[in-house]
Amino acid sequence: MSTSSSEIRKQLSALPFWGALTAREQETMQSCAQIRSYAKDELIYSKEQECLGLIRVLSGSVRTFMLSAEGREVRLYRVDEKDTDVLSA
Repeated sequence: MSTSSSEIRKQLSALPFWGALTAREQETMQSCAQIRSYAKDELIYSKEQECLGLIRVLSGSVRTFMLSAEGREVRLYRVDEKDTDVLSA
């Protein structure tokens, strides 16, 4: 999905700490940021993958869970619309 740099900047500027960043830090974040869409129940990250970085949910919600040794799912937390998952960074 191709997203304009103005849309990315708009979403980044809504972050509560955005104004505290230097211009260089803002530019770095903007150059690395992506907006992605996922289907319901699609796995977006696992420990076998490279870190995605900071995740901000624009719409919907994301549940974070791990599997026990017995294969049971343990829900850790949920990130709702307009929330930022700082633990993902």
